[in-house]
Amino acid sequence: MIDDLKTLLATTFCLMHKTQDAHWNVTGHAFKALHELFAEQYEDLATMVDDVAELIRANDEIAPAGLAQYLTLSKTTDSLKSHNTDAMLTELHADHKTLMALMDNMKNSATTDVTNFLEDRIQAHAKHAWMLLASTSSSIS
Repeated sequence: MIDDLKTLLATTFCLMHKTQDAHWNVTGHAFKALHELFAEQYEDLATMVDDVAELIRANDEIAPAGLAQYLTLSKTTDSLKSHNTDAMLTELHADHKTLMALMDNMKNSATTDVTNFLEDRIQAHAKHAWMLLASTSSSIS
């Protein structure tokens, strides 16, 4: 379970970093709304990073904290492939889905308290993913 938590920490950190990149670099007619959406999401991810690190420490393990460690452990990349608004939204959406699948797989070997944490986080990421997908221009009728 500890290795899975370390992977979760690294993947969450990389997604937080990418979301902050989107927050800083979004442009276009929906700038204000997306700027605020990305801020809400990277702040939530920052809280999750801390929560996961604390779960690791509660098990008397050292939480990974180096960028090189994160890049090795993460199931996503740490930077956006494009700063086109729809591309950012689509990539972040996919990363939330990756994170949700990772957490879903972790539930099989997790303790009850960790399983409850994972289930709560899966719901939060499902909402984040939905909001990102709904914000793409292709979702507008």
